Amino acid sequence: MMDFNVLTAVKNSEGEMLMVKKGYDEFAENPRKMCDHYTKFYTWLRRLTSPDSISDTFDTWLDNHGFKAGSNPADLISSMAKKGYVALAVYKYEHSSISYKATVGGDNPYSCNWDSCFAGVIYASRKDIRKEYGVKRVTKDVLERFYSLCQAEVEEYSAWANGDCYCYSLYEANGDVVACTAGYYGDTEENDASALENLGVTLV
Repeated sequence: MMDFNVLTAVKNSEGEMLMVKKGYDEFAENPRKMCDHYTKFYTWLRRLTSPDSISDTFDTWLDNHGFKAGSNPADLISSMAKKGYVALAVYKYEHSSISYKATVGGDNPYSCNWDSCFAGVIYASRKDIRKEYGVKRVTKDVLERFYSLCQAEVEEYSAWANGDCYCYSLYEANGDVVACTAGYYGDTEENDASALENLGVTLV
């Protein structure tokens, strides 16, 4: 993984030596607002805005859709399934920073119950899932792809909510910036590799 705010030696396709610096992207957009999603991602937390806008309280949302919350998130997921929806429970962990994770079975993915809680759901109708994947039935394989999509969307939002967003600047030897690329959510090797590819350079 590339170090943060440190000049890293790279070269372009012509062999020219350059430098790349990874920094925070202070202008990163909310990924839920940046493009359309066929999933719905709602949370009901005091002090925190829901990723997708919703004016209903949790109880009102349940009543409007005929869902039943039960005693745990798994009951809600089951109730939503009976109404034709596929849902994952979303949990929040807060301890100096905030993290969100989506879980398929409804169980809390965080080991610390004291600092984590059930926050909401991310879901889509089976009709929309079939349309998205161009299938007639929502098979096990389609479900796994949908689950992965939802978990990735929640992870992306979690990175944005914490300011864990990055940009990469390409420098010539004289210190002039010749290119930049931004909008990377999360400090990952995959993002580093994608940024370098976009800049047309490789690590030395």
